[in-house]
Amino acid sequence: MVIQTKIPVLDFSSEDLKPGTGSWFSMCKEVSHALEEYGCFVVELGHKVSLQLHNKIFDVAGELFDFPTETKQKITYEKPFHGYVSSALHERMVIDKATIPEETQKLTKIFWPNGNDRFREIADSFVKLMAELDKMVTRMVFENYGVEKYYDSHMESTTHTFAFLKYKEPQNTGTNTGLKNHTDKHFTSILHQNSVKGLEIKTKDGEWIGFDPSPSTFIFLAADALQVGY
Repeated sequence: MVIQTKIPVLDFSSEDLKPGTGSWFSMCKEVSHALEEYGCFVVELGHKVSLQLHNKIFDVAGELFDFPTETKQKITYEKPFHGYVSSALHERMVIDKATIPEETQKLTKIFWPNGNDRFREIADSFVKLMAELDKMVTRMVFENYGVEKYYDSHMESTTHTFAFLKYKEPQNTGTNTGLKNHTDKHFTSILHQNSVKGLEIKTKDGEWIGFDPSPSTFIFLAADALQVGY
């Protein structure tokens, strides 16, 4: 019998998931085990993320990518690969230090000089949700490995970026491959997809596995900087 490998799905939808509780301690173990074995896991947020917010964030992302290239190229940062990047396979736009509302406002002004409260409010709401999730999971990892005393200083030195990505349909080359396999260079990444099943994760055994995205699920990835500690 062939057993198909699946990315672990961890339910973060409970309001009782708080530090010091039994459910928190149990989740710390599950999170760390999933990151050790797969480098990632699926987060189920349930009611914590509404279908409305899911739809809105993809709607506003579509609006951004519909702007002329010369407008999108005005998004610039000193950091490499930040701002706007375009290739034959995808387009990418990044808001650096995205938890600071003024940074979202700067990007908003590039596209809508007179302002766009709708875009700003949607982006800020989504970033807040993702930052809270990142802080929760990172705290779990630190606690599980007994280095929780470093958690506060780590988060104080952490900045969050918010990236919009639009992948183009890959050319029919016979390989069925879009963007080449890669790892992220920073500490953690959280990915949220629309209904297109484009993401695959490579296991320790070299097997490629995917998952069925939904409005309430996210992929939490241990990026290179976190994996150094394992």
